[in-house]
Amino acid sequence: MDQGPWGFRGSSETFSVDFFRVPLIHAKKKKKFLTQLLVVAAAAGASACVTPILAANGCAHVPGYDIATDTAGPFSAIARNTAPEVEGHGGIFHAATMGGEYYILENNAMAKSAIRCHGAAPNTFTLETYTNGAWRPIKISDTPVFGPLSWGNIYAGWQAQAYWHDVEGQGRLYLGSKGNTTWAVKKVGDSLDWAIRFLGSGGSLQEGETATFLSIS
Repeated sequence: MDQGPWGFRGSSETFSVDFFRVPLIHAKKKKKFLTQLLVVAAAAGASACVTPILAANGCAHVPGYDIATDTAGPFSAIARNTAPEVEGHGGIFHAATMGGEYYILENNAMAKSAIRCHGAAPNTFTLETYTNGAWRPIKISDTPVFGPLSWGNIYAGWQAQAYWHDVEGQGRLYLGSKGNTTWAVKKVGDSLDWAIRFLGSGGSLQEGETATFLSIS
């Protein structure tokens, strides 16, 4: 039995993974290694060749902008470039008295939370969700290991912002903050909910997570 380059023991045979070759290893360790490899690949796939550009004219260039109300929408935050189970799916804020977190729905036929863009000025526009009878600003937790999208006072954090990818005014707008639009999604137990976590606060993909973007137009 040979010692592989990652410290795994296995035969001297090899198998191909993408553009390089690795030793055959014990089944359990091989599964763990491949899981880690897929996590890295997913992160690269969602963020490759993307330059987030803050919406310089606020909501004015968002499809459906109404100058009379200074708003655009409503729409939903849609998972893009992500796990096939939730690709193109919207989500919902699980509401409570003081606030709520956003989850992607595996069942895309379910009702989704409304989100709108409010304000045309670049430094004053807000993204809001309609809950408990009013439009309320949404924000992103600034904790690296736990960065949900939420409304209310349950978490401290940053204002959620709208970004174009690469070319302003073209394509879709994406949710993010601090110049970053990359998120992680992960299925929550046996439910049909997928939790989301902002990776722009310094976190990295963990086992079981898949990188994603959240489009809002």
